[in-house]
Amino acid sequence: MNIKASKISIVLLLISSLLISLLFTGCVANFKKDNTKESKNETSQIVYCDNCGEPSNEITKYCSKCGKEAKWLSDKPSTDETSKKKEQNKDKNKNKEQVKNNYNTSESTPKQNRQINYKAKYLSKLSQLEDVYENPDNAYDWSTTGDAAQAEYERYQAWDDMLNEIYSLLKTQLSSSEMKALKNEEINWINYRDKTAENDARDFDGGSNYSVVYNGSLATTTKDRCYELVNNYMK
Repeated sequence: MNIKASKISIVLLLISSLLISLLFTGCVANFKKDNTKESKNETSQIVYCDNCGEPSNEITKYCSKCGKEAKWLSDKPSTDETSKKKEQNKDKNKNKEQVKNNYNTSESTPKQNRQINYKAKYLSKLSQLEDVYENPDNAYDWSTTGDAAQAEYERYQAWDDMLNEIYSLLKTQLSSSEMKALKNEEINWINYRDKTAENDARDFDGGSNYSVVYNGSLATTTKDRCYELVNNYMK
């Protein structure tokens, strides 16, 4: 009798353990299911990009439509306000394109008229470029740090392109020894440019303004280098 009772007790214990296990598994499954529903509800909400006003089902750092860093709004921004912002930036882009087109106009001259004052010509170019990228009246009206970082990067690219153009012209004007010395100087200047940018942006390391300050420093240092090469080396 004792053996039978022990067997029955063991069977009952196993059945109880199985039931408890099944009950716990069901609770966990229901909990996960509820969480999944909540997550879906959170991401299914329609939000709007503060830059372009386009709707999105996802809250991401950058808008998939305009590519800019976005502050997502629950209500669609005013169409008039968004359009006004786009038109302002479009007009400023036209000014930049016009300056670039002036750089790309044909410079061919008859052989008898090849005595060109390149220094005066490039000082004029630098002045035009500075009017586009350094004049506050022509600055973009950015509303986010992502926009500001992009604007500063574009400013840096414009000055870097000009620096390369100046450097290419100097290759045709300077002697071999002068060019060799300039190359060594340029290597040292690049190290100086990068270290200056790192030092200027150090206080913003890890923050959203780091790229703004870093790109802005690169742009300013490169602009100064353009003037230095034209004034000191160009003929």
